[in-house]
Amino acid sequence: MGLRRFERVKNSARPAAKLGGGGGWVAKDDADADAPPPFPSALPKRPRKTTPHGDGDGVATTKMKAFSGGGWRAAAPGFGDPEDLAPARPPSSKILLGNLATDVDPDAMRDALTEKCRGLELGDGALVRVTVAVFGPARPMLKRDRNRRHRGFAVAEWSDPDVAAAARERLRDATLTTPTSAKTPGGVRPLKASMEVGPAMDEHFLAGTQGVEKDEEDAAAAAAAEQAERDRAWNMNELRALPMRASCLSTHTTLPDLTPYQRSRVMRYFHDAIDGLPELRDIVALVEAAAPKYTRVKELIESVEAFKLLLAFLATAEHAGGTYNEVETFFDLACGHGLVGVLVAYAFPSRRVVACDRVRRRAFDVYVRAFGAFVAAEDAGTPPPFSHVVEGSPSDETPDASGMGTMPGDAAAATATASRARADAAARAHRRGASDAVVASHAAATAAAEARANALLPPLSPSLLPNLAHIEGEIDAIRSRVNDRSLVLALHGCNEANKESMDMARRADALWCVMPCCVKARSIHWSPYDPVGVVNASELYLPQCTLSKLTDEARYAFVCGAMAASYDAQMVRSIDRRITNRALMLSGGWDARRAGVGGGGGGGARANASNAGPFKLRFLTDHKRLVPRAAARETPVGAPRAAAR
Repeated sequence: MGLRRFERVKNSARPAAKLGGGGGWVAKDDADADAPPPFPSALPKRPRKTTPHGDGDGVATTKMKAFSGGGWRAAAPGFGDPEDLAPARPPSSKILLGNLATDVDPDAMRDALTEKCRGLELGDGALVRVTVAVFGPARPMLKRDRNRRHRGFAVAEWSDPDVAAAARERLRDATLTTPTSAKTPGGVRPLKASMEVGPAMDEHFLAGTQGVEKDEEDAAAAAAAEQAERDRAWNMNELRALPMRASCLSTHTTLPDLTPYQRSRVMRYFHDAIDGLPELRDIVALVEAAAPKYTRVKELIESVEAFKLLLAFLATAEHAGGTYNEVETFFDLACGHGLVGVLVAYAFPSRRVVACDRVRRRAFDVYVRAFGAFVAAEDAGTPPPFSHVVEGSPSDETPDASGMGTMPGDAAAATATASRARADAAARAHRRGASDAVVASHAAATAAAEARANALLPPLSPSLLPNLAHIEGEIDAIRSRVNDRSLVLALHGCNEANKESMDMARRADALWCVMPCCVKARSIHWSPYDPVGVVNASELYLPQCTLSKLTDEARYAFVCGAMAASYDAQMVRSIDRRITNRALMLSGGWDARRAGVGGGGGGGARANASNAGPFKLRFLTDHKRLVPRAAARETPVGAPRAAAR
């Protein structure tokens, strides 16, 4: 009973309370019935038992996993189970002796067995040794062994197999005399002898030390757990374990900045992100090896998630109204590093992709070369080339693979981009007041980075991604190329870039997807035509509205809602908010396509389709459809290979 009940019963005046029938204690015959027994205290902990193995103080020095070594069948095959007997086993010089009294001291048992074997008179030196099996770290004492002093068997080793065979015949029906014990009245006990001794019956088996040490076990378990962790599918909740700002991923963290565990999990994300394209992990690893500064974790994950939203909208929009309206050309405006456009070109090898920005960035060239290396390897049926030696010099002009005119060659553009990057780095160093030595150091580091990229990546050429082109200039440079078979994409375009992209798409009845970054209700800029610097306001989405006392998150969501209402967006979806605080993607332009009106009809087409009903995304399946490059790989062997669109 508990202490409170004990005190309550003790202080009770009812005699029955102190008897067994009343729920109290049962007094013994020689005890005072009114005197309660002492309150039971906590039981003392039993001392930890130690086994005889180890050092002289009885403390185990070897830490091993219990029962991790070879079992009885390997040590004595056929002794208890004849089906385990190996018919072609070579003769052994050992005899297994069983049916020993386990309550006799092991040393006394060894002496008795040694005297018995020497009494067989098989010659001097015939008996080598007798070893009694004892308990050890790999064969500890169990509950059933609590009264045993050894394991009940021993091994007698002889000089040669013939002598051992003779000894076995004489010991077959022999008896053994040992000190009298509870299990052996009179000290006489029959012996069991067998020559079925396997290779596992060695000194470690007899000493109970055959098995895996704890350190080895822990290392193996850790390796298995690490492998299981690498094989575990990615979960978006793991974003919390990556370097974060206040609410989203850190902006400048690159893959080399991550811990080994973080990097392995991010690589698993790229493996799982896009169905059918597990090689994205290897492509990112190639970019990391060639140009690690272009592996910002936030930008990479953000681009892949935006690409998945684009796939979801595209899959439904192209099949709207029971008809198929294929997008022929993707325009990635204000593309920046251009990873999304490169992903589209890689996933849709038969469709044109045009990237446009004011400046062609080095990151764009690195992504093109990395993805192009895998395209070339897949086309040739060879492993992806992770090392490539640049040879020859590219031409200055190459034809545009998209059939949209002649543009400066990719190789020439890459050379100009590299030169401009070196000049910009030197200019920034000079502006900071750096010395000539610092400027030279910057130049040397840039040259070393270029050499590393050239050693790992193939040279830039239109054949890497023949359906991809890049145009340097303003957004208006591609306005005349957009038509009703186009999709205009603007990811994290700033301010007017979003509006200009949607206006361009609406005028051509094209699909559009924008993920706004810097958004504002009104655009204030300095007029280049007014030398006095008068402030002019150009209308964007809410020219007459003043936004006040809104948090950044609320302001962003409010203005995106105004954009969606102004441009009749058919889909608004978000990537994970832990990736970026600018996570909304707006998509539209589908209404004119569903009405079957095209060719630049603009507002008339939308008016004819205004009553056709809401846009219904086949959520959540469309973004899991295999992209054409992956779908082509799924074609059964021997079947005609469908063209990837």
